[in-house]
Amino acid sequence: MQTNLAVWQDWREATEALLFYSMEPQFAEIIVKADKAYRGEEDQDTHADQFESYLLYDYRVDGLSFADRYAAADRPFSGFFKAIAHNYFSGFEVMRHDAHVFLKDVFTKRDFKLLNPEVLEGESFLVGRAIGFADGYILAPDFELYTKETMEAFKRAILERHAAERQNEALETFLENNALLMMRYLDILETIMEAEQSEEETYLVHQSTYLHQNSVKIREVLEASPDCEIALDEPEDLIFRLMYEGDIMAEIVLMKNKVVLECVEETALSRSRKWFEAQLGELVVHFADEVLTLDDLLES
Repeated sequence: MQTNLAVWQDWREATEALLFYSMEPQFAEIIVKADKAYRGEEDQDTHADQFESYLLYDYRVDGLSFADRYAAADRPFSGFFKAIAHNYFSGFEVMRHDAHVFLKDVFTKRDFKLLNPEVLEGESFLVGRAIGFADGYILAPDFELYTKETMEAFKRAILERHAAERQNEALETFLENNALLMMRYLDILETIMEAEQSEEETYLVHQSTYLHQNSVKIREVLEASPDCEIALDEPEDLIFRLMYEGDIMAEIVLMKNKVVLECVEETALSRSRKWFEAQLGELVVHFADEVLTLDDLLES
């Protein structure tokens, strides 16, 4: 049951009830129009991560959002939505002090006292909606987590947009009026992240490992070759670059008891092996060939 003293405590049930309310048949046409507004005319591949938040609190028909409509209806949690003093979509850093948890807006640096900190575990940066009541804010459950690097890129993009187009408008007002703009910037960032992740997943290193018993002699041979140059000279690792027509064909990693040839293409490794074996002869013995992913390299 709701109480006048702590209406926000029903936040789980109330936010879920609002979502189900928006799915009722009489709102089907509104949903279609909201989806078109969210995606835009030219981009049908937009990420839908923030659509729920946009639909329920930002998209308006006749000046009313779904949250407004639910508040005006005779529904079990209408009192929850009537009690909302402020709702605010933004990027936040999670701040913890003793038993208290705050959301710090990454744009305005304003702190929001969080009434439902149990939704967070070890998160540091997120994008979502803070819903305000008389004694603090709840974080709507459809928030998304981001890395510090992504949040910095998001922050920079929005602040640059504000400076370029609405410099004379208060930043907080600009943010409150441009939730959809922020959601679209997030979509761009997610597309970039997915592309980078795809590149990482397809990045392969072709390796050949050789065993040896005379690192001094091998170093002398490689240093004497006009095709090699030293890239790194450390006590534990000596790395040469094997050059071919002005480009790096392979890296040669000389260690205590082995030498590893590393190439990004199989054909380059085959050519490098022929060169290497011709130069070193009986000083080395071929041991193994491998193809490694980026994850393999990071774990090694």
